[in-house]
Amino acid sequence: MKGEPEEKYQLKNGIRPCRLFNNSIACSYIRSYRENGQHPNIDVLNEVTPMVEPRPEAVMHLRLGDVARFGDCWVHPCRKGGRLYQFTKDDYDTVRDEVKNLTTTITIVANPGHKAGDVARQYSANYLENVMGYLRSLGVCPEYRGIRNADDDFAFATSAKVFVQGGGGYSRFMAKLVMKRGGRVHIPK
Repeated sequence: MKGEPEEKYQLKNGIRPCRLFNNSIACSYIRSYRENGQHPNIDVLNEVTPMVEPRPEAVMHLRLGDVARFGDCWVHPCRKGGRLYQFTKDDYDTVRDEVKNLTTTITIVANPGHKAGDVARQYSANYLENVMGYLRSLGVCPEYRGIRNADDDFAFATSAKVFVQGGGGYSRFMAKLVMKRGGRVHIPK
């Protein structure tokens, strides 16, 4: 990548961040690599991601949108290329006690329309409602943050004191940065 124009650099998922999102966190991450010649890591990500103040108490990330086209992911695991992208109710049951002990609102970060057609959007909306109902049944107050741009969601989620990881690599990156910043992470199994 060193010496290659940043707009040509392509992530594994085919996205070229600096071509599409020149002022994004992802492009800043790539620029840091190009400038110092070291492979990007969580320290670089921490430097280019703003901290939201006051820090949110609890955030849950849900991967929605394109992966929801596989059907009812609340009941049946949704996988794409062998990777799990949406957790089932049974998966969330593995972190039920930790989530139940939250004495605050948990903010849900998700975009039901992420690269999705009408069917996937509907499955995403259903999944979001199932998760919110599940949280309410535990006595936790869920609040859906609404659709924001990816950088705003990333900065907000990675500033959380407590983070419930969703499926996919984007959520794993969020979880790593939350831990780097001293937050706690709960990962459904």
